[in-house]
Amino acid sequence: MNTYIKINSVNYPAEIYGHVRDRDWDNRESKVIVLALTIEEALALFTDNVQWSIVYGTQTIPQDDFIIAGPITDNRNGTVSVRMGKATATEVSNVITGGAVDLPTAYAMRAVIEESVASLDDETAVTVPSLFTPWTVGEAVEVGDRRYYATRLYKVVQAHTTQADWTPDITPALWAVVGDPGQAGTIDDPITAARGMEYEYGLYYFDPEDGKIYLCERIGEAEGGKIVLQYLPHELIGNYFSEA
Repeated sequence: MNTYIKINSVNYPAEIYGHVRDRDWDNRESKVIVLALTIEEALALFTDNVQWSIVYGTQTIPQDDFIIAGPITDNRNGTVSVRMGKATATEVSNVITGGAVDLPTAYAMRAVIEESVASLDDETAVTVPSLFTPWTVGEAVEVGDRRYYATRLYKVVQAHTTQADWTPDITPALWAVVGDPGQAGTIDDPITAARGMEYEYGLYYFDPEDGKIYLCERIGEAEGGKIVLQYLPHELIGNYFSEA
């Protein structure tokens, strides 16, 4: 399957490599993109905060976290290597606080942020999941409360007191994943599925394990109905999903 990057609605054939800790670039997480461009063309395309995506077949995966433009290398074979990275913790902190702050001030600002984001609707909240209160053990939570856990935002569907073996990702009776932002659920723009997600009948989902797209449907259930499932679509073919 060919791989492309998409910028400004244009697909560019590319090879992409990831670095969890880029030692040549402040130990940040980064992606190296190799593609057939000149240095000048690459400089014009890859700028700070540019919106770009990776395209695999019919699936388009936004790279909203990798928006720091890094070094560009001429490979002397008609291609260039472009680094796009995530902001470091220090860079993020400086953006939020307007500069370096002491630890007590940082904790105070975090408390204000967590209180403020609680009023956001789900569609907005899911764009900033890490700003929500992290899930912790021993907390009494009510229906509708939202907590950040393992890079995702979860919503309480049954009131309970959290326990170490009741993490949100394995207890669909207690928690539902708040879906990814900006995904329409159409066959051309499917929603990325996750265990513990609240699925909606009539929408399409991308299964990250097998790379296929599925329609959520079940005999006797009307479009628009919802259900929380602790499985990915390929595990429930014929019951809740059919391959698109």
